[in-house]
Amino acid sequence: MTKLLKLTILIVSLGLLFLIGNNKNNKIVEEKVISSPTLFVEKKEMPEMVKLRVPFTAQAPTGNWEDIKQGNGCEEASILMAFSWTINQEINKKLAVDEISKMSDFSLKLLGHFHDISNEDTIKLFREYFKFENLFLEKEVNIENIKKTLSEGKILIAAVNGDLLANPYYQIPKPANHKLVIIGYDEKKQEFITHDPGTSRGENFRYDYHKLMEAITDYPTGYRESFKNVEKSLIVVEKL
Repeated sequence: MTKLLKLTILIVSLGLLFLIGNNKNNKIVEEKVISSPTLFVEKKEMPEMVKLRVPFTAQAPTGNWEDIKQGNGCEEASILMAFSWTINQEINKKLAVDEISKMSDFSLKLLGHFHDISNEDTIKLFREYFKFENLFLEKEVNIENIKKTLSEGKILIAAVNGDLLANPYYQIPKPANHKLVIIGYDEKKQEFITHDPGTSRGENFRYDYHKLMEAITDYPTGYRESFKNVEKSLIVVEKL
């Protein structure tokens, strides 16, 4: 066999081996592409109604609205309701009066005021007084986000303009700077379910979605301080 013939056979053989190997690689790539799974994200529907079992107290538990601490104790009462919920503890009137009074004194030392307390300072008071950290400030305030938070088993403390809520059971003058606890919602009736400490009838008190949304506004720490800009935020509290 001549050298030229041997060389020709060798070149042809190498070419065939290259083609076979290349076809195998192509096959592997194609199999990988075909076998890649398709991912689908299922959207969870929120329940029609949520109502979390949260203990209630008015800010004047025994009706002593003339007491300056209780008359201005909506923040302290809201904190007490939220904390008691986290530890599964009921609230009796004596306990509530004592805690609201002590928390007001604590707030005066910590913040310099106990009359009106902003959301950020309410978080600070909550953390320092009860040594509790499982809460945060939520600035994305809308109906759907509130419902989502409640459906996840969390409650919310809301700062509101009490005049806009027009609760017929509020004391006169109505609380312009006020706080309450949102504990649930009713989609069928388009209502939020709240514990409103501004009245002894505030347990499970309902407000229309849009009425409560309109009323939500943070306010500065102090004594009936004036403010122009309406800033909406909520305090989200969750169990440990």
